Amino acid sequence: MKNTSFLGLGLALALALLLPSALRAAEEQPVVERRLDNGLTILVVHRPSVPVASCRLVLQGGPAADPAGSEGLADLVRLASDHGTRHLGVSDASEEEALRLLVRRQEEGLRNQRASMSEDLLRRMREFPERIRLAREEILSRLAALASSGSAPMARPEMDALLRFLHARVEALDRLAAEWAELRETPDFFLFNAIHDLERKILEDRSRLQSLVTPDPVRAAYQAHGAIAACSATLPDALLFRAELPAHRAELFFWIESSRMGDSVFRFFAEERALAADRALRRRRSPLPWDDKAMVAFPGHAYGRPFCGDSGSLAAVEPDAAAAAARLFFSPDRAAVVVVGNVRPEIVSYWAEHYFAGLAPAGPLPAPASTWLPSVPLLWVRVGRFPSVELLYILPEVPPADSAALQAFALLLGQEGGILHSSTVGAGIASRLDVRFERRALASLLEIRSSPRAGIAPGVLSLAIREAVEKAARSPVAPADLDRVRAAWDARAADLLEDPRSLADALAAAFAAGDWRAPLPGRLADLTPEAIARAAKTRLGGAAPAEILTEGE
Repeated sequence: MKNTSFLGLGLALALALLLPSALRAAEEQPVVERRLDNGLTILVVHRPSVPVASCRLVLQGGPAADPAGSEGLADLVRLASDHGTRHLGVSDASEEEALRLLVRRQEEGLRNQRASMSEDLLRRMREFPERIRLAREEILSRLAALASSGSAPMARPEMDALLRFLHARVEALDRLAAEWAELRETPDFFLFNAIHDLERKILEDRSRLQSLVTPDPVRAAYQAHGAIAACSATLPDALLFRAELPAHRAELFFWIESSRMGDSVFRFFAEERALAADRALRRRRSPLPWDDKAMVAFPGHAYGRPFCGDSGSLAAVEPDAAAAAARLFFSPDRAAVVVVGNVRPEIVSYWAEHYFAGLAPAGPLPAPASTWLPSVPLLWVRVGRFPSVELLYILPEVPPADSAALQAFALLLGQEGGILHSSTVGAGIASRLDVRFERRALASLLEIRSSPRAGIAPGVLSLAIREAVEKAARSPVAPADLDRVRAAWDARAADLLEDPRSLADALAAAFAAGDWRAPLPGRLADLTPEAIARAAKTRLGGAAPAEILTEGE
């Protein structure tokens, strides 16, 4: 009995000791990758202790693949795809499809009719009834004011002025009526009536169409099944769709997003295009920080164009062109599904096979409209509340091996005691230093941001940074420095692994840039000091960055 009890106690203690390590092993297991036959990439990180599944669909291409003259097309496709699919967000799919096709034919006929009539004449005909009404109301209001003033006699000059006013207004009204009557006898009037009737019919049919459709159906479907968040975003190289779902509802993401990729229907494309054009206009008037930075860093390059386009480029996009673009942007061989949470990889693999395997690749994307980069980057001096310096080193077509080396070099630049830190913060000319490397598909970016101390001009700090980067790019890398950089990177990556949302976003962004393994621990394990020095010298030695200098008010 004693032996049995001790054996049971020992087994219980062993299990108690082993269980936490087993759970930790499950938490730390690597990303499971699988590719379907159609090219779709599946990335899964199983987290048994996390009740939520962070799901992402990322589609390579994005604004960088917008054709010249159609800037904003990818962003517009992303926004329009939120209005549902053939079977999502509609009460009667067959009736809705017939009505939608009817409205599309009506809109095409309306465009043809308008094209056969000058815009000026169409505008005049629209304005005539309103002009006649206003002229009549002006006369009647003056007479009403006269009647309400009482029976006091008017002085002769006042009476003459009133009569002249009324006579002039009656003559103007007669001229308007005669001109309108003349226009009513022309063939253009019959075309105007046809246009007017067709516009009214389109409004009625669109109202019927709206009655069949759930507003914002994608978001509504996610929220109805307990989603914490559901949104989408446009990245420089990709379109990204996100959802945070209870783990037991994660299959919904596969159904909705596979339907988006294969069955998107642009039901209210004209309205979405008008909203996108308005948003582009407002963003042009009040640019976001990255808009200005992109134009300075990437002049003439696909990344230098506004993500959301402008009113001219968006107006040129027709529904059929947007549908054709969606087939290209939503091609499975350029897509990845990322799931981080309490969903087993084999279940994710089954869902992916079930929902996505039937999607066919759509062929290659067109080449970017422009990939030209200037030999002499731009300098932009602006005035702001606080002085600052931003240097942007543009690095075209960085392969994964050089990307890891340049990531290590960026950490070397930013670490305390390094060449750059010593030349700026250590020398007392900067109060802050931030160095960041971002890999992209077409051109990567080494960004250095710093703030000068009081009394130091931004130009002085900029010169010190450029000289320090040039010196560091031509200096050997000490093994001890590389060890510190590896430790710093692995610590940062370990923090990333603790946050499912951030990990899912990082894997999606890294896939968009061409290497989903980039944010994981151990990325710098195989690097040598010589590889870092070689990549830094080749890519940064003698390079001139784009500069954004902010002088204090």
